[in-house]
Amino acid sequence: MELLATVGAIGILLSVSIVVLSPLLADVRKVKLENNVAMINSAIDSYEAEGGDVTDCSTVAQVVGKLKSTAANKEIIAGYRGSYLDPRLDTEMQSTAEAAGGEWRALWDDSAKRLIVDNTGAVGVKRFYFNEDLVGTDFGTDERNVVNQLATKDEWIWDYDEPGPVASLAGSSTTTTEVGEPAAPTNPDELDQLYPPTFTPEGGLFEYFDFPSSLELTNPNDSSTTEIRYSLNGGAWQTYSSPIPVSPDDQVSAFVRPVTPDPGVFNSFTTTEFYQRETPSLSGTADGAFKDAVGASGMVTSIPAGDSDSDFSYGKALLTGGEQNRLSFTGQAFTDINPDQRFSIGLLTYLNSTTEIGTSAYEVTLQIDLNFSAPSATESVNVALALESTKNYPWLTEDQKADYVRFGQLHSDFSTFFNGETYYLNLEFAYSGTEGYSAIDSFHVHEGKTATAEVVGYFSQTPQDRPDVSGGSSGGSTPPPPSLP
Repeated sequence: MELLATVGAIGILLSVSIVVLSPLLADVRKVKLENNVAMINSAIDSYEAEGGDVTDCSTVAQVVGKLKSTAANKEIIAGYRGSYLDPRLDTEMQSTAEAAGGEWRALWDDSAKRLIVDNTGAVGVKRFYFNEDLVGTDFGTDERNVVNQLATKDEWIWDYDEPGPVASLAGSSTTTTEVGEPAAPTNPDELDQLYPPTFTPEGGLFEYFDFPSSLELTNPNDSSTTEIRYSLNGGAWQTYSSPIPVSPDDQVSAFVRPVTPDPGVFNSFTTTEFYQRETPSLSGTADGAFKDAVGASGMVTSIPAGDSDSDFSYGKALLTGGEQNRLSFTGQAFTDINPDQRFSIGLLTYLNSTTEIGTSAYEVTLQIDLNFSAPSATESVNVALALESTKNYPWLTEDQKADYVRFGQLHSDFSTFFNGETYYLNLEFAYSGTEGYSAIDSFHVHEGKTATAEVVGYFSQTPQDRPDVSGGSSGGSTPPPPSLP
């Protein structure tokens, strides 16, 4: 066999601009909107249970305003008298175009007197958020029609009307004595409700590489007398003391309560945030063709200069009726490939035959065409493959005599739908048969054998290190002959 020069593979830069709005974004917004609507509807339930009335409301803004008001008749209410929503809660309305485009929105259902989430109908609330500028705003008072009212004319807790005198069964008269006016009652202190904690960052949909590793909760109340309690994914409630590690699809709920129970102070409302990560995915097919073979002056190949083919034969067979060395590439389909997920780009079949010296190729370019269906785009990547031969000394093992194909790391400037973030396409060989073996950058086949390896790829923001070949190819150097007796 020929001793072929080691030629490193080269990476060809390519630039792809792909813009995709993932449907996951709409789904996450819907889930968060549904969660906020459920919270507000729960506040309406509590508000009505304490004598509040929303029957005169016809918009989301009106009902939110009512829930932020305090009781005008608080001196006779035994239960909660304050607002039922955080005063910072604000709304962002849709544009007409967003509403017409079928985006999810919160609407007021006038028949059910509750909020709903829909993607049809009138312009609605696009999202709810905290507006710090609303802190300290006076949202007014409203009358609450409670059944059990605190006493205003009696010394008892509740006003009680004593029945009038009962007529004597014998018809005799009964003398009654008028009692004095009851002392003015002392109304209990006004009940306070704590502010809910602030989430940093707030929940939502994050780009793949911008997803937070943790979140912090901030207590807007007096931290010396109150504490934050939180629950992760519906688990047990815990006292917050340090940042909370989060993973994609986590749900975090939190509220503030007094450290020491105080009947005059209400816990804050519970706030829940969802943390989602945008997952870029690529689908499509790959095709490949060999071209631009390089070799000695007597090189024999099946592909003329300027042409390309998915099958490539090279070298003149040493024996009559023998075969040439041969490479063939068959592209594969790939579906929903995410960053750092390995997938099969294609299959490389290699026949390691015996050819005459000076007739073989020692380099060929494999052009890989990536035909993306989601998102729609087609790009080509050129990979220079080194075709390396080994010495066939009799003392070598089959693995040591195996010829091989080698490529270096492919660096492609791949711009995805994540704000133009740069991804690198990394390539590897994968073979597990008995006719040879593979390393990350090389595919070795025993003399006279044919084997097929997968060409595996994955996209990442950090390129894979090029294999260290300073001491020779990744196949290793030829071992010296054994010592003679």
